[in-house]
Amino acid sequence: GIECVYLSNKADADSAKTAPKHGRLQDEQSSFQESCSVSARTLNPLVGAKFLFRKEDRWIACGVTSMRTIFHLHCSNKFNDHFMIAWNKLKQERLKWKQKNNYSSLSEWTLLAVPDIVRSGESLIDAVCRILPSYEEIHTHLGSYFTGQRHRTFEIVDPKKAMQDFENCFIMGTKIDGVGHHRVVSLVSTQTHNFHCMGVIIEILRTTFYKDVPKELDIFSGYLSSAASLKSFSIEKLQCVMLRAINVDFTAMTGGDFSRAYMFVQMACSLAIDLGFTSDINILITATRKKYLENLWWWILYMDVQVSFNLGVPLLIRDISAKKLLLPSSGTKQDRLFRKTILILRETMDAIYDKESVPNIANLILRVKTFIGVNFKPLSFYMTAANY
Repeated sequence: GIECVYLSNKADADSAKTAPKHGRLQDEQSSFQESCSVSARTLNPLVGAKFLFRKEDRWIACGVTSMRTIFHLHCSNKFNDHFMIAWNKLKQERLKWKQKNNYSSLSEWTLLAVPDIVRSGESLIDAVCRILPSYEEIHTHLGSYFTGQRHRTFEIVDPKKAMQDFENCFIMGTKIDGVGHHRVVSLVSTQTHNFHCMGVIIEILRTTFYKDVPKELDIFSGYLSSAASLKSFSIEKLQCVMLRAINVDFTAMTGGDFSRAYMFVQMACSLAIDLGFTSDINILITATRKKYLENLWWWILYMDVQVSFNLGVPLLIRDISAKKLLLPSSGTKQDRLFRKTILILRETMDAIYDKESVPNIANLILRVKTFIGVNFKPLSFYMTAANY
């Protein structure tokens, strides 16, 4: 079962563990609204308002924009009864899908229990090289990837630099077949010991080459993402992290509320700040990499909004005004609309979680609705397959 408690301040949070289970949603809603009106005397009541629920042995707190909060606040008991009937049926179908596709949210934990991933006498790099496709297959796949739809959608990696890193970091060995394919016998870092250059290639292979990703690559990728001493502040590490975050979003494996992408997005935002993206991004950009670093920055800002809205938490990157973001007039019409959308959503989330003032929710809703009405077609257009 799930135990739900609504919090408005730290005192409520401290007493959450002893709070009784709420039997009626109406009682929960009234206590939530009452606590918000009390805190409104001193600051924005939306900042401290939380929906706290316990699932098994863990607690999760969601803010006011989270669908979990909205659902439990505004849905009647009668709706909940019908929803639970449908949800129980859906859970059965979801379990069948997970079993068929070998999917588990505990995949990283499972890696710790798998024996003999690294064979006797092997290093982790040796194990990765053992399961990699041939040097020529990787080269061909990278070419296909950089001309494919996924890369064209995001474009956060410079193809020329990635191909150069592949040639420098992936060492070709002896032939393994009669058609001239060669084994990858080693992986080496750059002259500046930047291992994440090879990590970008590994992430592309993990997310687009394999149907069932080898566990050796999962371990290697996890090590590069978490390592604190491997040139932690580098564009390539930021790209590795964002490739993982984007893959979670692209494959709809966000957990429904983006909780499974949160750690990646949090790391990406922190790295972006450390690398100077929140200052003047033009300082970081060379002419040849300008487009890719700009795209990287905008996708970080987008994922930040996704996490903020779906979990109901403040933006991770704050105090970035529209002027400071230097909204480019260049790019396609679609690019400009994407960036304008990010800006208006970020301004909305900043207003909702502004500690110093109470937001005018009606005005915020009107502004977003007006923006959608002006810049997008009716929903029916996007639901019609013939329009794609």
